[in-house]
Amino acid sequence: MNEKELQDKIANLGKEAGMKYIASLLDQAIIDKADGKPPSEEVTHLANLLKRIEKETGIPIPKNPEELELVRKGKYRDPFTGNLIDASKVHRDVIPKTCCLCDVCNKQLTDENFKALDYMEWYESRLMCSDCCKKYQWRKSKEMMETFVDEFQEGDDLSETELAKPMVLDSW
Repeated sequence: MNEKELQDKIANLGKEAGMKYIASLLDQAIIDKADGKPPSEEVTHLANLLKRIEKETGIPIPKNPEELELVRKGKYRDPFTGNLIDASKVHRDVIPKTCCLCDVCNKQLTDENFKALDYMEWYESRLMCSDCCKKYQWRKSKEMMETFVDEFQEGDDLSETELAKPMVLDSW
């Protein structure tokens, strides 16, 4: 079975049975790991499929047994309070991005393939075009430099960065 066949199998099972099948594969992977066995081919395909889904949608995949158990129980952890919420009450909107914009002046900074059109600086709280970088000079502030993430030159590929991932909005 290859990744595409696994994806089709899960889709054909339907949502509830598909989730149970995924959970059984992950359970088996945990048991195999504890026994010192390598993951099965099916588990390897599932891991690749989940990574691809996470990359394409921005939707996080459970990273540990505790998160997986919450998903199995139909629960969701509120990232702000830490409280558990019934997953059926959570609505998720995934909004794809078409390009990157300056968070200060809204200038378009990348094309539709996320290739940089100009110099820009990325801080934890914002992305700034070259004009705004010159105007506000955040690099001169020690406090702001602590939030510095990266800088990009014209032509750089940002498609593999967090900046290109879709926005994921959860509401409950």
